[in-house]
Amino acid sequence: MKIETSLIKEKTRITNDKKLDKELKSFVLFLNSIHKLEFETSDYPNSSYLLKERIIYLHNTSSYRIENFTLLALKLYENYKQILKFRQSKNLQKDIEFLDQIEKKFTQEHFIHHYHSLEKELWKIIVFENNNKYQSDFHEFLKTLLENKHEKTFLLVEAYSQLLPVLQISNQAIYDNSLILLDITKSDAEWNIPRGEVLIGLRSWAFQYTSRGKELLNLSLLKSDDNVDIISALIAGIYDKLGLKFYTEDIENFVNSKSSLFGIFNGLAIIKDIGEKEASLYIKLFDLHSSDENLLIPLVRMLLAVIKSKSNFKNKIKSTKQIFFRLNEVFKRDNQGVIRYVLNEISFLDNYYSEKTDLLLNLISQNHFSNDKYINGICQVFWHLKEIDSLKKVLLALAAFRPFKNTAKYFTSSFHHFDPLELDKMIIEFLLDNKAYIRHLGISVFDRLSPDSGYLFKNNILKLEPLEQYKLWVAVCRNLKEPKHFLPCLLPLLKSNSETVKESFICKLEEFSEDYGGHITQLLEEKIGIYVSQQIFERIKNYSDNFNATNLDVKNKILELNPYYTHNKLFIEFNAMYRRDFSKKINKGGQENSFLSQLATTVQLGKGGGWRIGEREEISKLGSFGVSFALPRSYFIFPDKYDMEMGVEMREDWQEGDFDLIKEFISNEQQ
Repeated sequence: MKIETSLIKEKTRITNDKKLDKELKSFVLFLNSIHKLEFETSDYPNSSYLLKERIIYLHNTSSYRIENFTLLALKLYENYKQILKFRQSKNLQKDIEFLDQIEKKFTQEHFIHHYHSLEKELWKIIVFENNNKYQSDFHEFLKTLLENKHEKTFLLVEAYSQLLPVLQISNQAIYDNSLILLDITKSDAEWNIPRGEVLIGLRSWAFQYTSRGKELLNLSLLKSDDNVDIISALIAGIYDKLGLKFYTEDIENFVNSKSSLFGIFNGLAIIKDIGEKEASLYIKLFDLHSSDENLLIPLVRMLLAVIKSKSNFKNKIKSTKQIFFRLNEVFKRDNQGVIRYVLNEISFLDNYYSEKTDLLLNLISQNHFSNDKYINGICQVFWHLKEIDSLKKVLLALAAFRPFKNTAKYFTSSFHHFDPLELDKMIIEFLLDNKAYIRHLGISVFDRLSPDSGYLFKNNILKLEPLEQYKLWVAVCRNLKEPKHFLPCLLPLLKSNSETVKESFICKLEEFSEDYGGHITQLLEEKIGIYVSQQIFERIKNYSDNFNATNLDVKNKILELNPYYTHNKLFIEFNAMYRRDFSKKINKGGQENSFLSQLATTVQLGKGGGWRIGEREEISKLGSFGVSFALPRSYFIFPDKYDMEMGVEMREDWQEGDFDLIKEFISNEQQ
């Protein structure tokens, strides 16, 4: 375990190396003159010694950056003590004020790149010097921070924590300080770096001084304070040094008496080296104590630590199987906190693809499973799990659990991680399935991948069997979106070797032209020479024109048949109501801690203010924005009938004889 001793070493190095001391003095004077920590190579020609001693390094061939901030901080601190005539005292607040003066002098109250790295070393210096010269244990000062935290508090926390193994502080003071620091750094954030620094420092101290660490551990185990994290850090540090004998000699009695089990198990879960003996111990402890719901998270954490261990100890495969069996048993229990914890942990677990997949499938099969509780955790697993077979199994299980729901929407952010060809193949497989809910799942995935210009299959659909080509267009066309989103992917079928497939699809395009008119002909016209021949385009355009002339044009002259005329008042009222409601939703979403508020930026405009699109353009007043989409003509004629027919088609399984006629036509082509 790394112990922070660089400050002491570098201080001794400066004292013993006169040349280094001289070079650093000159370098600090130079930095004080330019007020920078990054500078051009030509600015400091006498750089060879600093480069050789790795105090600076060459960056981008033309500039230097600081490499050893510890050495620089020591000399800079000494230099400013002389400039500002500062005399150190036991009062740590005076030291902190001195660091503020250094910052103002050096930065000239401007932002300087990398000053934060230098500042952290300066804080270490004042903490170390205060302890070394005045035997300060910092307890009284830390207590003041409970009521009066300031912006530099966490620099002090970090400096104290990293230096703890080399500070001269009593066990009681370390314990009391740790309680205060854990209180100061308390946060709901998932990644709490300052709190982690405190616990790492305590762990490093326990590793360095195991005897004192044991004394402090015994003190902590007998206390009733909220000291679980302290116990965990001490156990981890001592165990890292002494190994399993520490458990058998010092901890086992507390485990048997069921004292402070949460902290003990958490500590065991974070030790560095986990071998066969630890694996056996952890499984045994899990079996003995897993009936206690309150201990499940640290117990599960121990099991996962075995799986994550990079040590390939004997019988690791056997231990891993035993652990995944127990995790599956945990998923059968309705303990939401534990299950979410496991989902989060396995999402970062390398390998074990089949085991992770089985865990997810097991969870989905439980009576207590619900999307609201666990779908986000399941999706997170697929941020790193790139196996298409795993995704397929989980999507099918979720679709079976909640058929005809938009399952794919939860996985949208994960889809781009997968091989596009494999993902495309999975979609086609779903769309060709006889089960309606699986085809609906295929459409759900398809729709999440469709750009505004329409999705295009990555695989060559003309290599499918003719019957599969026919089923594909039937499945895709049962989509409630506008045709421009789903028809482009089917246009290659106009070059199918099967006349049955080609002719049936053309007939479907003609049917679509009845509902969407010019939207279809415009789409086809853009693809002439690519997928659409001039002959096919003319045929569909003529069909559309004839249909319009027969069914639409004659009615345009009769105002009583035009809903915009007969129901104009209703249209106006609906538009006004919709705009008001939508505006309220946008305002509400912008004010709340919502996804919209993260994407949007609020800009205050003066009266008459607006936007300038280009540098030479005039300012345009802020107006309104909107969106439009096309609905099928038949929906306006018989909306209930349209909904019913589409609903039945989308939810109806394909039966054995449904495609007999198509099979016969295809068979006749091949004779």
